[in-house]
Amino acid sequence: MSLPDPVTLAYNTVNKSLPRVSSGDNESTYRLEEPDGTVYDLTIGSETKRDGARRSYVKLARMAWVDNPAATGQSSKETTVVTCALQVPANVPIVEAALLGTTLAVFLQASGNLTRIAAGEN
Repeated sequence: MSLPDPVTLAYNTVNKSLPRVSSGDNESTYRLEEPDGTVYDLTIGSETKRDGARRSYVKLARMAWVDNPAATGQSSKETTVVTCALQVPANVPIVEAALLGTTLAVFLQASGNLTRIAAGEN
């Protein structure tokens, strides 16, 4: 079963529509290339281990031109990546993993925690 095509993400309050560009048994990739050269890649996949445990992952990458503060007028294309993985033992209901993932998402959104973590706080 697949997610809808396209997938909509909100980046800095602006909705981005990423169409599926590849799909396999265990992984789908969605991609948006904007006119300014910015690229969004979303990869969603899963695998089942021999013991029945499931590992699911989501990876979002944004490639964009970034000004070089040390050299006026120079920029380079840089990639920022965020990855989330859920590892669920075979005897744990999937809904439990979803609940734990939602709990983490709420924590990351609260009080700027994700920004603080990205800055190196722990």
